[in-house]
Amino acid sequence: MKHCASLVIVALLCSSGLARADDGNNSTVENAGSGRIVGGYTVDIAAYPYTVVVTISTPNGAILCGGIIVASNKVLTAAHCLYRQSVSSVRLKCIIITVRAGSTLRTSGGSLMKYRRYVVHSQYNPSNFANDVAVITIRGKFDGRRNVGKIALQKTEPVISSVNPTACFVVGWGWINLNGQLADRLQRGNFVLMPQATCASRVPQVTSSTICAQSLQGDACRGDSGGPLVCNNRLYGIVSFGPRNCNGAIPDGFAKITAPSIRSFIRTNAGI
Repeated sequence: MKHCASLVIVALLCSSGLARADDGNNSTVENAGSGRIVGGYTVDIAAYPYTVVVTISTPNGAILCGGIIVASNKVLTAAHCLYRQSVSSVRLKCIIITVRAGSTLRTSGGSLMKYRRYVVHSQYNPSNFANDVAVITIRGKFDGRRNVGKIALQKTEPVISSVNPTACFVVGWGWINLNGQLADRLQRGNFVLMPQATCASRVPQVTSSTICAQSLQGDACRGDSGGPLVCNNRLYGIVSFGPRNCNGAIPDGFAKITAPSIRSFIRTNAGI
């Protein structure tokens, strides 16, 4: 275990605080791994108490993602944030996950929680981002903590219209520019939902477990993965993938909360 801890420290020093969680291919989209909402604006955590910073540390480095509180000790995030770490670190049992809740700041304030366990969707596909969801169980509970609270899940299949689009938003601490600078404070980007057929005609990775949204102001980028897509005060999706340059050129893809495969996974592993 001492050897494991040493590896983590060295990896963190070498990573310079920046790590990616993308699929490594040359497609027009990539996972929104380590970074801020490019072109967004600063907001206060008090209005988004369900949003958390998830930091995953392994012998290979540290990865920053977002997360969403959905129960007293449960956090949803993107499967791709944990998938490679699960594969590479499983034998060493050398993965450290922390969750920072209740703070507008990425690296300080609020409550820093340790994890008890995590589960990645067994049907997550890193090639097309299908079922890009994982559940983290923390030690202790979020209950009673300042600026911390859960968000309700969307229960029914959303009606998506291009004529009267549904307004949504994404929040996170991802890149603020393409130079890899992380946001120090929570950022928000505004989106509208896009019909599945329209999205699929522009983004080949879209599956039945994807919900798409087009950015209006600010696009999700590296480090925003695992964060919430919120519409009508409910969780509609989990940040999964988007345009490589985080410029809104194509729609962003989110793990769809109402997709049967995802809803069943959440019900089984988060108890809601």
